[in-house]
Amino acid sequence: MANEIIQTGNRIEMRAVQKWNVDSNQPIKPYVSQFVEWVDYNVALILVPIYQGNLLPLRTDEAYDLCFYTKSGLFQCRAVVVRGLRKDNNIAMAEMKLVSPLEKFQRRQFYRMNCIAPMKFAAVTAEQLDLFVNYKYCINREKKEELEDHITAQEIEFHEGVVLDISGGGMRFNSELRNVPESVLVIKPEMPGDHDKKVSLLFGRVISSKRIANRDTELYDNRIEFVKIRPVEQEAIITYIFKEERERRKRETDLR
Repeated sequence: MANEIIQTGNRIEMRAVQKWNVDSNQPIKPYVSQFVEWVDYNVALILVPIYQGNLLPLRTDEAYDLCFYTKSGLFQCRAVVVRGLRKDNNIAMAEMKLVSPLEKFQRRQFYRMNCIAPMKFAAVTAEQLDLFVNYKYCINREKKEELEDHITAQEIEFHEGVVLDISGGGMRFNSELRNVPESVLVIKPEMPGDHDKKVSLLFGRVISSKRIANRDTELYDNRIEFVKIRPVEQEAIITYIFKEERERRKRETDLR
């Protein structure tokens, strides 16, 4: 089953299985890897994760919970390290044996990638949100132009912000404007390449908006959860994150 679902290039999120008592309020940090190929029917070859600029030491028999991002959705299992470091063409890889069945992961959480990127946002009413949603998904040119005129007539003011991290489920950004929790924002992120076309307009519910302490000017840390987002858009965001992580990995490797 796993051999049919998990394919070369699938991103992996992995968390070490703690063997000692730890503060349950402290989440175990996830590491990002990539599936390369099957060495055996239950042994996966993966890229060794990079942590703080260095290869993560994977020791034999260490256990990790793995989450695979596939075309069929998220799948999870537990695996142990069989071979911690194997280099092919200067690429660091590891062999991991799956020791539990592969199960569909039903969570609504996604890996978050830290970044610095400009954005624009505006708080909207329910009626204005409907206008933007209809405009975004409208495929009729004349109707789309009509909706655009309606939106322009609303004279909605967009504000500047800076994205600090993003995932398929939401984002965090800084702004000079405080946002009201539970309000809905229309967001215009600036993402490069083809990703920008698929996620040129996003909608988010404000979870929190808190002033950042010890600053001369007012600046707020905002956390939002995406709403009315389609799977193809989430996939575009996840693909963008994966591509950025891969390029970061390459840059870090080139600096060695």
